[in-house]
Amino acid sequence: MTVLVFSDGTGDELAGSALEALTKARSWGEVEVFHVGPLDDTRQAELAAHGATGIHHLDTDHGLPTA
Repeated sequence: MTVLVFSDGTGDELAGSALEALTKARSWGEVEVFHVGPLDDTRQAELAAHGATGIHHLDTDHGLPTA
């Protein structure tokens, strides 16, 4: 089973609740994360260290995409 965890990062750090959810979700199966906000190499490594095997990213620095 694949578990999808939501993460956001509007400040300098990832949300602690997202990291906790990633850690817990590892016991349920493969874990992927949907991250909204800036995502640099350091944040990607932190998500992976907490169990994310895949990262889906939406960068909102330039606004949301239009329909």
